[in-house]
Amino acid sequence: MATPDDSAGRTARPHPLLEPINLHSQSQFDELLRQRKICGWSMTVEDLLTWRSEIDVGKQYFFWILHPCSDSPPETEGQNQNVIYAGHITTSRLDDPFQSFLPTAGETNGNPPGKVQYIGSLFVLPEYRTLGLGRKAMSAIESLAKVPPYGGPEIKALALNCLCGRYIDDDSSEEWRPFAEKVYAKMGLPMPKRGTSNQAWYAKMGFKYVGEKPSYSTGFYGQDGKEILFVAVAMRKDLD
Repeated sequence: MATPDDSAGRTARPHPLLEPINLHSQSQFDELLRQRKICGWSMTVEDLLTWRSEIDVGKQYFFWILHPCSDSPPETEGQNQNVIYAGHITTSRLDDPFQSFLPTAGETNGNPPGKVQYIGSLFVLPEYRTLGLGRKAMSAIESLAKVPPYGGPEIKALALNCLCGRYIDDDSSEEWRPFAEKVYAKMGLPMPKRGTSNQAWYAKMGFKYVGEKPSYSTGFYGQDGKEILFVAVAMRKDLD
């Protein structure tokens, strides 16, 4: 069970479900590294040290997803040990992440320009995935989008990118699910069931497709010697 063991390294929660991650705390560093290895992506000590530097300068914000949530007031939450680090989520502010993400710079498929709250990682430990914590964490991040220092009144939308859903659902070509099965097997990760793609899940949360391009490392190479990259999909949810 992922439980905190050092109240001195913990900080006040901006939301009952979220607690800022302190990567200067060794126990929290170790727990995040453990969760990243289960996730299978960005799972090295070097990755976490980079994130720690970005957290220190306010470039990114990392949060633990808590279970169960505490109803205690903020000033006493740091002393409450009755929580589980059931996962994590990250966020940052960007002018427009799609200008560099899409093949054609500036292309937004009709979406309005402006500052966005970018969700970089969302992970829930397997044993807690039936509790709706991912959906609740996304709602919590949305509620903080216009709240400093995590966001601000200038934020116009939430944005993210994720693995193209065709890798989970499309058997029509060797480049989609059959290829993904090889990559997941090489990484020692279970292949998601059909109909459970992140793209479809985010669409249910109100995110709309913006564009796509090859982005994620697979460790497989073509005859030309170049790495075959997973296609990532950019998605956006406009805020009121």
